[in-house]
Amino acid sequence: MDGKNIAIIVCALVIVALLGYIASEKGWLSLPQTGGIASAHVEKYPSTGAIGPNSKGFETSTFMKTDRMGISGTTDITNGAYLTVGIEGSDGNTITVGWPGMALQGSGSFSSCCIELPQESGRYVLKFYLDGVEKKSVPFEVVG
Repeated sequence: MDGKNIAIIVCALVIVALLGYIASEKGWLSLPQTGGIASAHVEKYPSTGAIGPNSKGFETSTFMKTDRMGISGTTDITNGAYLTVGIEGSDGNTITVGWPGMALQGSGSFSSCCIELPQESGRYVLKFYLDGVEKKSVPFEVVG
């Protein structure tokens, strides 16, 4: 092999490495997310007392301002994903929920407490997102 062929091969390898880096930064090489949230609901937890791993909420769609809201459901995803939620008010505006989200490793169930409830009475929608894409929404109401 002469020096010209070696230079061409080195240039080609540099270009391939650069394209691979750009594709990974842009997310072009990530596995596609298939599936989604098969079921989801909101749960009420007592407003007082500690919440631990064995604490149980109960499914409802009506909350007092002092209640604590949890989420529960199942996913049918093939790859890992990051679950986040957002609360949308009746005016269409999104309200900060004070919940950091959770990593999901594949199909199965999820459950978490506590999501901050809006302090104004009214009807709301809790939207579930996997990797930033809305997958499910659950209506609920805050009273008194």
